[in-house]
Amino acid sequence: MNTSMASAGPGVGPGVGPGVGPGAGPAADLLGAGPGPVRGLGSSLGPAPACSPPASACDCPYSDATFLRGVCGPSLAIFLGIIEMVLRDRCDVAEPCRRARPDAFERRGQRDFDYVVVGAGVAGSVVAARLSEDKGVSVLVLEAGPEEPLATLVPAFAVKSVGTHLDWGFATEGEKRACRGTGGRCAWPRGKMVAGTGGMQGMMYMRGHPVIYDTWERLGNPGWGYRDVLHYFKKAEGNREMHLVEPGFHSDQGPLAVQRFPHRPLLAEDLVRAGNELLGYDSPPDLNGGNQTGFTIAQMMVHKGLRGSTARMYLRPAMGRPNLVVNTESLVSKVVIDADRGRATAVEFFDRNGVRHTVRVKREVVVCAGAVGSPQLLLLSGLGPTEELEAVGVTTVADLPVGRNLHNHVAATIHYVVGPMSMAALHKFLQRRSGPLTSTGLTQVTAFLASKYAENRVPDIQIFFDGFHAGCQSELQPALRCAPPNVTHSRGDFYDVQVDLDLDAAARSAARSTAQAHKSTVVVEGCPMTRRIAARPTATRTLSKGRLSLRSADPRHPPLIHGNYFAHERDLLVLVEGMKAAAKLAETRALRKWGFKLDETPAKGCRHLPFASDQYWTCVAQTHTGPEHHQAGSCRMGPAGDPDAVVDPELRVHGVPNLRVADASIMPVVPNSNTIAGIVMVAEKASDMIRATWRRPGLAG
Repeated sequence: MNTSMASAGPGVGPGVGPGVGPGAGPAADLLGAGPGPVRGLGSSLGPAPACSPPASACDCPYSDATFLRGVCGPSLAIFLGIIEMVLRDRCDVAEPCRRARPDAFERRGQRDFDYVVVGAGVAGSVVAARLSEDKGVSVLVLEAGPEEPLATLVPAFAVKSVGTHLDWGFATEGEKRACRGTGGRCAWPRGKMVAGTGGMQGMMYMRGHPVIYDTWERLGNPGWGYRDVLHYFKKAEGNREMHLVEPGFHSDQGPLAVQRFPHRPLLAEDLVRAGNELLGYDSPPDLNGGNQTGFTIAQMMVHKGLRGSTARMYLRPAMGRPNLVVNTESLVSKVVIDADRGRATAVEFFDRNGVRHTVRVKREVVVCAGAVGSPQLLLLSGLGPTEELEAVGVTTVADLPVGRNLHNHVAATIHYVVGPMSMAALHKFLQRRSGPLTSTGLTQVTAFLASKYAENRVPDIQIFFDGFHAGCQSELQPALRCAPPNVTHSRGDFYDVQVDLDLDAAARSAARSTAQAHKSTVVVEGCPMTRRIAARPTATRTLSKGRLSLRSADPRHPPLIHGNYFAHERDLLVLVEGMKAAAKLAETRALRKWGFKLDETPAKGCRHLPFASDQYWTCVAQTHTGPEHHQAGSCRMGPAGDPDAVVDPELRVHGVPNLRVADASIMPVVPNSNTIAGIVMVAEKASDMIRATWRRPGLAG
């Protein structure tokens, strides 16, 4: 959660467009945020529902952090601008009256709260919503980034905010065995916005194998075995497709919408068939049930064709509560701890203008800043290894192993080539919120396999796929005729050629006005005869451990991160097994009909090795490492006396009982799958433990 703070003018966060509200006209600039939504664009989606209060559709002024223009290139800027405007004009999507603000703390004028939650990401959104259900308490949430941008809700743009101002831009340093192609630095994207990294990942709902949670319990954490945490998985889950899942493991009553995407490429089904052919049996449809091994089209966290982040499904419905304040663009710099009493008494933060504030805490501070942000904040607050803290001038409050046990999954990518496919994606999205824009293409397909090194046949490999997504692809050009490479058109002509959609006159007029105002020459790419499909085998039961420490005592400086990938040789051996398994998919009957072939173009830096040999795959893994985004363990949970533990099984920091951590950093062992579902479970359980503590004042510490 803590790196350099981007400067922002009054009322405008980093990269945030001007306020959107009443008085916006149709001449909005489609290449930027514009002065507001184009009225009428929503008509093709039906009447825009009204906010209550106020009565009219989008009368609450708000700002939206735009980012698409910079990530997809100039030729698609107009279309992406249309999508952003359509979303802004839809009150049921934009929810302007429920959006967090950077001035909420000042407007409230309150300087003490019962609970202060640091971070409005995956876990913080859940914790804040649950704690504020108790009307008699006050809850303040401090989030370093802006409100969740509307464009992140579109599944096709699932990861497009990576590398933008919405990303903390962390990277590991000094990797000796990994990321050799980038000088030993592995990128660690982390979300800097309401929704956190949950606003820039692929939305897959996977829990991990039950044995992982049973391991947590065996390490001295009662109540964290799978039989216990299943209750919290179910409490969170609102499964819309109970007919697809195994009875007893799921619920349709929770706030988190879980279902398959409304769209998937035809190839997705054949990828599952190919996997079954490889395994020699049909995979179970539900890999969150009793059996985790197999290939599946996964259920995702998606609601009405849009990303169902915890910010959208938990926090936003709670925003009308008078006891909840969510302040964005607020960089928390320190938790103030009374060392004599062993209690957190206040939180210090910088607002969007760089002004320092101190807010008093009457009950608890709950740190939900993630596997990088949470340990960094604890270290800044004097909780960590004494020698390391003294080296940067931080006074030690408690000597704890903060930042140790940091670990992550690790991946590598192989490619295939396959024949072409095209879809009129934008038309379908604008008309019915359907089509390719409502999915992530092949990313919704995944597999869990047990390598020959797997213990008790618990899967230690997960394979992700990528391709056939609409993101910045030609599917966003539904009426563009195939043109030879390097043909150029003016931007105005380019728009006229491409757009053949059922938009109203105001929308077309606004778009053409924008095109004329931004005349330039762009290149229209020729139609490709083949596509590249990627598979990303991932080692998920990694044994290598890294560490995190402070670069300085300045909260604006990113921490020092050492991933220490492949320090344990077995991680590399497992990953190579996964790459070999993924390569075999190209040989299956199910994929040969697509013209599927392994792309045998040698990877840079590995061309001297025989292609597809173990040595070659090892080189690819170490040179072009996929560091994954499932970091965990840096504030490890464990009982008193555990030399590796930072928090106890109630998630209280050892020695400071009213300071808790609730996110992936507390996980003793990272789940062998995507981590979002597990983080939501942790947040749900943490919320119950906190509320139970304060119903019994004698145990409040």
